[in-house]
Amino acid sequence: MLTVGRGYPSTCQSDLTAVGNITIGKYNTINGNVRSQSSISNSGTITGSKTIGPVATEPLPSLSYSAGGLSKILPQNGTLPLAPGSYNHVTMYSYSKLKLTSGDYYFNSLKYGSSTVTTVVSEIDLSSGNPVTLNVMNNLYLGNEVEIRLLPNGEADSKLVAISARQSTAVTVGREAYVLGTLNAPNRTLTLEKNSQLRGTICTNVIVVSNDCLFLHHDSPGSLPGPGNLPKTPGEGYEVDDENAPVTSYELAQNYPNPFNPETAIRFALPEAASVTVVLYSLSGQAVKELVNGEFTSGRHQVIWDGRDASGAAVAGGIYFYRLIARSANGEETFTQTRKMTLVK
Repeated sequence: MLTVGRGYPSTCQSDLTAVGNITIGKYNTINGNVRSQSSISNSGTITGSKTIGPVATEPLPSLSYSAGGLSKILPQNGTLPLAPGSYNHVTMYSYSKLKLTSGDYYFNSLKYGSSTVTTVVSEIDLSSGNPVTLNVMNNLYLGNEVEIRLLPNGEADSKLVAISARQSTAVTVGREAYVLGTLNAPNRTLTLEKNSQLRGTICTNVIVVSNDCLFLHHDSPGSLPGPGNLPKTPGEGYEVDDENAPVTSYELAQNYPNPFNPETAIRFALPEAASVTVVLYSLSGQAVKELVNGEFTSGRHQVIWDGRDASGAAVAGGIYFYRLIARSANGEETFTQTRKMTLVK
């Protein structure tokens, strides 16, 4: 089954073929042919042919391996070189970097961040020209803003990387993730979240593509824009169309526009009144400016950053981070999230 979520608008420069159902959401243009062996549900535009008929099947990979050994936790801003071998649980936190090399890795769980942990990097040294395989038993998690970096040739070496998951649960590529390689998750659902980028191949039972994604095959011409460089939809980060709808959860939206020069808007939502701080950080982790520090009512809020630091001086172009922390009346931290943005000059 193949599902293309609602676009804003979105364009797919490829043919779509699936043994199961194909569902195309609104505001999508498919510049190619669409063929399914069972059914096609189309709310978008297909410029090529639409065919219900036999489809050549591609057998999914059969995964057979086990894992175990030491567990590793990468703290915030931490770096860990990890040799090929077998491990129990490997978990990464914000701004951490996992350094791998050619060879076979086995994990019971491999967690690149979470829905709130961001900017996690996996740097893989492929200078030997030999492949790397990451084999996960129970929990492969590719969270928001994960970056898979391949040294020294970048996207050109995507065929040398294979990431496999035997887990019984779905596999997600988080928002603004940048992933290079083949993803194997047989008999599972694999979702590409908003603004994610992937060069490689996906072998799975069900693929769900959210809006504003870019997915290129290993041999596709051109290159990906790079981490954090896909255009953002205005208001991205809010799942409701009505800005006046009640807020039921904490939200920190992606800044808009992004990339930006010289100003950008940062929006957040609170389900209840809270004390809120929003602090800007440089790529090195140095605080640039405290943008917000005060009491806010429940609802949706917006603040503008003009590209200047705490002293009022214009900052240099580059990557910056903004972190929101919300606290209740008794000072207890109730929500925190960090996002990345790019100032261009």
